[in-house]
Amino acid sequence: MPGVPRPCLRPGLPAAFPARPPPAERKRLRAAHGLPIDEVATALQVRRATISGWESGKTVPRLPERDVYARLLDKLAKLYPAPANTAFPAEDTVPVTFTKAPVPAP
Repeated sequence: MPGVPRPCLRPGLPAAFPARPPPAERKRLRAAHGLPIDEVATALQVRRATISGWESGKTVPRLPERDVYARLLDKLAKLYPAPANTAFPAEDTVPVTFTKAPVPAP
């Protein structure tokens, strides 16, 4: 479940991981700082497509990249706070359109 801390299954790791902003906000933060996707990918030692997947919400970061990416996003969020009138959907939500059963054709 997004946003709910999970118990730690590996000794020495924190029980909860840092919350990530929604995918659209991840992209906004990176762009606001002028960071190319390639530069973030190189810094995290992942492929460009991996960052793209995180920013589109198709995939989620795994350890150890998750923690480094969360720290990056946290620092960027402090530098570039979201406008007060911006409402972000809950993290990684699926539109209602895709959760209903298909309607049979007439």
